[in-house]
Amino acid sequence: MKKAIRGQRITEAEAFAIIVEHQALPFLVNETPVETDELLKLALRYELSAYDASHLELAMRLQLPLATKNDALRAAARSSGIVLI
Repeated sequence: MKKAIRGQRITEAEAFAIIVEHQALPFLVNETPVETDELLKLALRYELSAYDASHLELAMRLQLPLATKNDALRAAARSSGIVLI
């Protein structure tokens, strides 16, 4: 958000409004341990960062849709049968 504010894409007031909206969302934290070798396999197969591979792995494991603007992650999700939002 700092980049968006500094780049004058949003105002500080808009950033704080986004934070308030975000805090109201019913997020659940998944605490199931993930096998590191599975993340590496996904990262290598789809040319993803470990961070992106972890999002793909979670969507695959929980059979949930994935929301991302990252082209590589979108392509990996499509190849894996994950619904994109």
